[in-house]
Amino acid sequence: MVKKSNVLTLPHENTLGDYTKFTGTGSGWNTDVIDRALRDYSILDDPLKQNISLLFDEVKVKSGFVYCSESGRLIGFCDLGSVNNDIQNFCINESETSEPGIAIHIMTIMIRGIFSNLECVVAHYPCKGFTSYQLFWIIWHGIGILENADLIVRALVCDGATPNRKFYRLHGQNQDICYFSKQ
Repeated sequence: MVKKSNVLTLPHENTLGDYTKFTGTGSGWNTDVIDRALRDYSILDDPLKQNISLLFDEVKVKSGFVYCSESGRLIGFCDLGSVNNDIQNFCINESETSEPGIAIHIMTIMIRGIFSNLECVVAHYPCKGFTSYQLFWIIWHGIGILENADLIVRALVCDGATPNRKFYRLHGQNQDICYFSKQ
């Protein structure tokens, strides 16, 4: 139907199938996408192209479950990454269930080239909402992944939501923060 409408020109159905199967469907940082972006945009050929900005935003989505036939799992539960999941489970009262809730937001993280046309979503986390502490761990973990892939994160970009503002304030509270950063 979409192909016949001539509104949106899409590749052949088999090509689209290949695109959707080149990586897993899990949440978190996707190193397959990062590696593919490095190849497709020839980032490592030019040192200027290695300079990127990291954009992150939390968007509201319709909650619900989807069955993934590839992995045999239900997708739609909150998944904040291994460390944040452990912290969240630790903080839950005994009277509540320790099962993860249904996600109503997705934290999406994207990289954009400063001196290249690179634009790529490299991570996503289904959640009920992020705290600044959870955001701190996820962003710096990702910067470590990106810098191990020879990218240089020069800027962090986000909106003015309360957790995002507090995320920046966390950097000024303690001078002994250990994080990744190339000089």
